[in-house]
Amino acid sequence: MNIHQVKTALEKIAPLDTQSEWDNSGVQICQGPTNVQKILVALEIDDAVIDEAIENKVQMIVTHHPLIFNEIKSIHICKPVSRYIIRLIKADIAVYSCHTPFDIVKGGNTDYLLKLLGAKKVKEVPGTEHFLKVGMLDKATTLGEFVYKISKVLNLDGLKFTGDTDKKVQTVACCTGAGGDFWDAASEYADVYVTGDVSHHVGAYANAAGLAIVDAGHWGTEQIFVKNMAAKLEKELDGVKIIQSKVNQDPFSFME
Repeated sequence: MNIHQVKTALEKIAPLDTQSEWDNSGVQICQGPTNVQKILVALEIDDAVIDEAIENKVQMIVTHHPLIFNEIKSIHICKPVSRYIIRLIKADIAVYSCHTPFDIVKGGNTDYLLKLLGAKKVKEVPGTEHFLKVGMLDKATTLGEFVYKISKVLNLDGLKFTGDTDKKVQTVACCTGAGGDFWDAASEYADVYVTGDVSHHVGAYANAAGLAIVDAGHWGTEQIFVKNMAAKLEKELDGVKIIQSKVNQDPFSFME
């Protein structure tokens, strides 16, 4: 299977024309026609992922976060993104990134997280660019129990949250990645909002509005991309071996 066929499959999974204006999803590196036999799925590109790709002799990496996101004015080996690009081109490894299209598509990041948390009857919230979705738990639970469930489902060493642990929650809003800007919309539809990268001020406003927020981190809420995307590619790409990255890319550590 060639890169064009893989690209077609990826755009079937998450149409490229649904990406946000500020995004840069799609082909990031392509050295021309390549026979793709193995694909590595990872959250994003770094040296450890490139090492993993070379070790597994893959011809392509599919990521969530775009390798090329901000403007690049020069290629210099001392700069991380430049180094990654140089290494990948030398290793003849193509890269495709599926960012916001996979956040919003049915069955993508946010839908998948809600499913893992046991939320059903999922619907989109108008005015949030399809990023914010709300689901319903089968029965109400306490915020404390729900936070504990999130930490176990996502295998997190730590997370932060707002609200009384005894508060009853049943409607769950979710936006994987950085969704702090949608807290106000979430407060109109949900008891608790699960997202990442929540600022101090958003936490304070949510507390005042009575909305519980669970900040499970940007990496924490999006690490699920690897398993989810890999499963979808296995269905679409017959004869291509799909490898799930085992690299832990959380840039933060927790100290007790």
